[in-house]
Amino acid sequence: MKIYNKKVSWLLVILWMGVIFFFSAMPDTDSSQSSLAAVNIVLGILSALQITADIGLLHLMIRKIAHGTEYFILCTLCINAFRSSGFSLQLSLLYGFFLSIGYAATDEFHQLFVPGRTGTLTDVLIDSIGGGIGTLIYWTITKTRRK
Repeated sequence: MKIYNKKVSWLLVILWMGVIFFFSAMPDTDSSQSSLAAVNIVLGILSALQITADIGLLHLMIRKIAHGTEYFILCTLCINAFRSSGFSLQLSLLYGFFLSIGYAATDEFHQLFVPGRTGTLTDVLIDSIGGGIGTLIYWTITKTRRK
Protein backbone atom coordinates (compact mmCIF):
# COMPACT_ATOMS: atom_id res chain seq x y z
CA MET A 1 0.00 0.00 0.00
CA LYS A 2 2.83 2.41 0.82
CA ILE A 3 4.40 1.93 -2.64
CA TYR A 4 1.06 2.86 -4.23
CA ASN A 5 0.82 6.02 -2.13
CA LYS A 6 4.42 6.86 -2.94
CA LYS A 7 3.83 6.48 -6.67
CA VAL A 8 0.64 8.53 -6.57
CA SER A 9 2.35 11.23 -4.50
CA TRP A 10 5.23 11.59 -6.94
CA LEU A 11 2.86 11.44 -9.91
CA LEU A 12 0.95 14.40 -8.45
CA VAL A 13 4.22 16.34 -8.10
CA ILE A 14 5.12 15.65 -11.73
CA LEU A 15 1.63 16.52 -12.97
CA TRP A 16 1.62 19.81 -11.04
CA MET A 17 5.06 20.65 -12.43
CA GLY A 18 3.53 20.03 -15.86
CA VAL A 19 0.67 22.44 -15.09
CA ILE A 20 3.17 25.11 -14.05
CA PHE A 21 5.26 24.47 -17.17
CA PHE A 22 2.13 24.74 -19.35
CA PHE A 23 1.20 28.14 -17.91
CA SER A 24 4.80 29.36 -18.15
CA ALA A 25 5.00 28.31 -21.80
CA MET A 26 2.11 30.61 -22.71
CA PRO A 27 3.16 33.70 -24.66
CA ASP A 28 2.52 36.96 -22.79
CA THR A 29 -0.72 37.72 -24.67
CA ASP A 30 -2.28 34.35 -23.77
CA SER A 31 -1.06 34.59 -20.19
CA SER A 32 -2.50 38.10 -19.83
CA GLN A 33 -5.86 36.95 -21.19
CA SER A 34 -5.99 34.16 -18.59
CA SER A 35 -5.29 36.50 -15.70
CA LEU A 36 -7.62 39.19 -17.08
CA ALA A 37 -10.47 36.68 -16.82
CA ALA A 38 -9.75 36.45 -13.08
CA VAL A 39 -9.48 40.26 -12.87
CA ASN A 40 -12.95 40.61 -14.43
CA ILE A 41 -14.42 38.19 -11.89
CA VAL A 42 -12.85 40.12 -9.00
CA LEU A 43 -13.96 43.44 -10.50
CA GLY A 44 -17.52 42.10 -10.72
CA ILE A 45 -17.45 41.15 -7.05
CA LEU A 46 -15.93 44.49 -6.03
CA SER A 47 -18.47 46.34 -8.14
CA ALA A 48 -21.32 44.47 -6.43
CA LEU A 49 -19.83 45.57 -3.11
CA GLN A 50 -19.53 49.12 -4.50
CA ILE A 51 -15.73 49.10 -4.17
CA THR A 52 -13.56 50.64 -6.86
CA ALA A 53 -10.17 49.23 -7.75
CA ASP A 54 -7.25 50.07 -10.03
CA ILE A 55 -7.40 47.46 -12.81
CA GLY A 56 -3.64 47.52 -13.42
CA LEU A 57 -2.84 46.99 -9.74
CA LEU A 58 -5.49 44.30 -9.42
CA HIS A 59 -4.08 42.51 -12.48
CA LEU A 60 -0.57 42.60 -11.01
CA MET A 61 -1.81 41.36 -7.62
CA ILE A 62 -3.72 38.45 -9.15
CA ARG A 63 -0.68 37.40 -11.20
CA LYS A 64 1.61 37.48 -8.17
CA ILE A 65 -0.91 35.68 -5.94
CA ALA A 66 -1.18 33.01 -8.65
CA HIS A 67 2.63 32.65 -8.60
CA GLY A 68 2.68 32.12 -4.85
CA THR A 69 -0.28 29.75 -4.97
CA GLU A 70 1.30 27.57 -7.66
CA TYR A 71 4.36 27.04 -5.50
CA PHE A 72 2.38 26.69 -2.28
CA ILE A 73 0.68 23.71 -3.94
CA LEU A 74 3.90 22.36 -5.45
CA CYS A 75 5.75 22.57 -2.16
CA THR A 76 3.03 20.76 -0.20
CA LEU A 77 2.86 18.05 -2.88
CA CYS A 78 6.67 17.68 -2.72
CA ILE A 79 6.68 17.43 1.07
CA ASN A 80 3.92 14.83 0.93
CA ALA A 81 5.85 12.83 -1.69
CA PHE A 82 8.98 12.83 0.44
CA ARG A 83 6.94 11.78 3.49
CA SER A 84 5.31 8.93 1.55
CA SER A 85 8.82 7.88 0.48
CA GLY A 86 9.80 7.38 4.11
CA PHE A 87 11.70 10.59 4.83
CA SER A 88 11.40 12.21 8.25
CA LEU A 89 9.16 15.22 8.64
CA GLN A 90 12.14 17.57 8.98
CA LEU A 91 13.89 16.26 5.85
CA SER A 92 10.63 16.21 3.91
CA LEU A 93 9.98 19.85 4.79
CA LEU A 94 13.51 20.84 3.83
CA TYR A 95 13.70 18.80 0.61
CA GLY A 96 10.16 19.72 -0.44
CA PHE A 97 10.83 23.42 0.03
CA PHE A 98 14.13 23.37 -1.85
CA LEU A 99 12.79 21.18 -4.67
CA SER A 100 9.90 23.60 -5.23
CA ILE A 101 12.22 26.62 -5.16
CA GLY A 102 14.65 24.92 -7.51
CA TYR A 103 11.77 24.32 -9.88
CA ALA A 104 10.74 27.97 -9.54
CA ALA A 105 14.22 29.08 -10.58
CA THR A 106 14.26 26.76 -13.61
CA ASP A 107 10.75 27.88 -14.51
CA GLU A 108 11.79 31.52 -14.53
CA PHE A 109 14.76 30.57 -16.72
CA HIS A 110 12.38 28.74 -19.05
CA GLN A 111 10.27 31.90 -19.38
CA LEU A 112 13.26 33.73 -20.86
CA PHE A 113 12.66 31.69 -24.04
CA VAL A 114 8.89 32.27 -24.24
CA PRO A 115 7.76 35.13 -26.52
CA GLY A 116 6.99 38.27 -24.52
CA ARG A 117 7.75 36.64 -21.14
CA THR A 118 10.55 37.40 -18.73
CA GLY A 119 12.17 35.49 -15.93
CA THR A 120 12.68 37.48 -12.75
CA LEU A 121 14.25 36.93 -9.37
CA THR A 122 11.25 38.74 -7.88
CA ASP A 123 8.99 35.97 -9.11
CA VAL A 124 11.34 33.34 -7.65
CA LEU A 125 11.08 35.22 -4.35
CA ILE A 126 7.27 35.25 -4.55
CA ASP A 127 7.33 31.54 -5.40
CA SER A 128 9.61 30.97 -2.40
CA ILE A 129 7.16 32.77 -0.14
CA GLY A 130 4.37 30.53 -1.45
CA GLY A 131 6.54 27.47 -0.82
CA GLY A 132 7.46 28.76 2.64
CA ILE A 133 3.81 29.22 3.53
CA GLY A 134 3.11 25.70 2.27
CA THR A 135 5.96 24.35 4.41
CA LEU A 136 4.72 26.19 7.49
CA ILE A 137 1.13 25.02 7.03
CA TYR A 138 2.19 21.41 6.37
CA TRP A 139 4.36 21.45 9.51
CA THR A 140 1.56 23.03 11.59
CA ILE A 141 -1.05 20.52 10.45
CA THR A 142 1.32 17.59 11.04
CA LYS A 143 2.22 18.80 14.53
CA THR A 144 -1.43 19.48 15.39
CA ARG A 145 -2.53 16.01 14.22
CA ARG A 146 0.14 14.36 16.38
CA LYS A 147 -1.28 15.90 19.57
